[in-house]
Amino acid sequence: MRYLASSLGGRNIRVNAISAGPIKTLAARGVGDMGEMLRAHAERAPLHRNVDQLEVGGARCFSPAVCPAPSPARSCTWIAAIT
Repeated sequence: MRYLASSLGGRNIRVNAISAGPIKTLAARGVGDMGEMLRAHAERAPLHRNVDQLEVGGARCFSPAVCPAPSPARSCTWIAAIT
């Protein structure tokens, strides 16, 4: 996302990203060694724990996903991504 933001910033396009790491979901059960990934991530994460879907959803709702009202002096395009 950092490279995308750097690439698009010159065109006045803002990139917002949430990189939560591995999340325990029904789909994640099909990933081999998911338990080990969750343990390893929790050890390295700043809060020393994993996040859940509600935390990621809450962060997404809190982030400014809507462009401010357009004006002749300022316009922007937003890209929001969850990685």
